Amino acid sequence: ILSSLSGRIPAKLDDSIHAALETANAKGESPAARIKKVLESFVESSVLPQDRPMFRTQLGAIYNVLDRFSGGLKGHEIKVWSNLLEKYEATERMFGGSIEARILTLREQNKDDLDKVIMVLSHIKVSSKAKLVLTILNHIKTKGISVSNAESPLYKVLQDLASLEAKSSTSVSLKAREVLIMGQMPSYEERLGQMETVLRSSVTSQYYGEQVNTVHTPVCGSVTRTQ
Repeated sequence: ILSSLSGRIPAKLDDSIHAALETANAKGESPAARIKKVLESFVESSVLPQDRPMFRTQLGAIYNVLDRFSGGLKGHEIKVWSNLLEKYEATERMFGGSIEARILTLREQNKDDLDKVIMVLSHIKVSSKAKLVLTILNHIKTKGISVSNAESPLYKVLQDLASLEAKSSTSVSLKAREVLIMGQMPSYEERLGQMETVLRSSVTSQYYGEQVNTVHTPVCGSVTRTQ
């Protein structure tokens, strides 16, 4: 994108964007936040107020990418999975029960937009779509992608998938519930931290008035010898 805009944006801004990229790469950070800050700073300091809307429009491609990667690569990955799952859920939710009855209902509800009725063609391939969705759900489960945030789009679409009632979506619904349950469990890092805390507390003691913890060896048992 930057190469396509080369020559169409001020050299000062181009240099600042590349500097932000290099800094983010050196620190192992996502550059989206830095670049967006550079853009907004340039707009505020170097572009007249009446020209700012047009300038932002000209840089629409950059702003679009920055919004998509605002959460870094991991955040972008979650958005992609969420969007794919949402498309499946939105289509299949309309096809519970009799397929003929659903088609008639769609036609009645969308007399002015019959293109929506064509979604039945998507439903016909529901078994193939379900395989793809199950693959995505398994990926989310095995990669430990967080689904515990009730405000995240991924959590919400998993809830919607879990509530699907159509027989053709039973396997997807069950898998979505499984992923949600697994997502409520502490992550590996959290469990490791909890275990470390327990182990530390088992080998240290602190008494009233002491400033430093006393380390002791855990007592696992005692043996009494009788002469």
